[in-house]
This record gives sequence, structure tokens and C-alpha cells, in this order.
Amino acid sequence: TEPTKVGSTFAGWFTDATAGTEVTTATDVKITSAQTLYAHWTTKASKSITKGEMTGGSVTISSDESGSSVITEAVEGSTVYLTPAADTGYTYTSGTLAAKYTDDDGEKQSITLTETSEDSGVFKFTMVNYDVTVSAEFAPNTYTVRFNANGGSGEMKDQEFTYDVEAKLSKNTFTNGTDVFAGWATE
Repeated sequence: TEPTKVGSTFAGWFTDATAGTEVTTATDVKITSAQTLYAHWTTKASKSITKGEMTGGSVTISSDESGSSVITEAVEGSTVYLTPAADTGYTYTSGTLAAKYTDDDGEKQSITLTETSEDSGVFKFTMVNYDVTVSAEFAPNTYTVRFNANGGSGEMKDQEFTYDVEAKLSKNTFTNGTDVFAGWATE
């Protein structure tokens, strides 16, 4: 069985740590004392990790679970951590985080993501030997405006608003004797 090393390809067994003679199953050896064979490695090329177009948030791509070591590339076999973060007024849409690549046949492939621990909001995957694109969806928050007659009478239905979407308040239908409606206040 060949040994493995993240980010490297096994190049063979050698008689020296940095040079030496390669020893294969076809090599004739005469063992006259204890001998150490050294694994030689070829470093794999890094592949890029980019962010797809996202509105309302972003994803931190890092080589550590805390998100402090931000990366834009990784080698096959290394662990990559993803942390979605919503902008003000938006919420991350659970289950939409994705990491994808295009294989040699031009087909889009999804990479399995696992959460590092329950409800941590940090996900990880093992890097493949292809460029990867990461994406997530973020939904704008909705808010309810309740109207209070503040001494007047009548009823008005609540009104729903979406963050960062301009909309007008409903027309006042409250009455207060002979007083004229002066406008809305938040307090």
C-alpha cells in the first residue's frame, strides 16, 4: 500500500531522504543490515477556490475552522472551511451553501459539505483536484409595521416590509374627533 500525504503524490521509495536510489518491486536488494527507505513526494498544484455571485452576504473560505486563515486556493486532499455570513438586513438561507467544480467531461459536480459541529454554522469539505466555486443564498429580512391610533379610534392592518425595498406606508384610516392627522412617529 502506498503512503499518502495531503497535497502530495507518492513518488516512490528511495535509499536517501532527499536523493538516493529508487527501490521498486523490480529492484534486486541484498540486505546485510537494517535499512531505512524514504518516501519521496511530488507536490500537487494548488487549485483555486472562488466565490460565486452572492447578494446579501458572503462566505469566508479558510484553512482553519475559526476562519482566520482566509485562502483562495488549496491542494487536493486538504480540508477547506466555509462560513456563510449575512449582511445587515439579510439572513443566510439554511441549506443553500454549495461548493461545485466542473469535471473533465464538462459536467458540474457538487462537493459534499459537512457541518463541523451541530449548529456551528461552519462547514468543511475535502479539496478536489479541480477549481472550486462556492456560493450561498441570503434572503432579505421582512419587518412588520403595526399602526397605533395613539388616542384615536379605528383599525389598520399591519404592513409587511422587506429590507432595502422602498415601499409606502398605508394611508391613515384612524380618526380622532376633530383633530387632523399630522403623520406617523416611531415613539
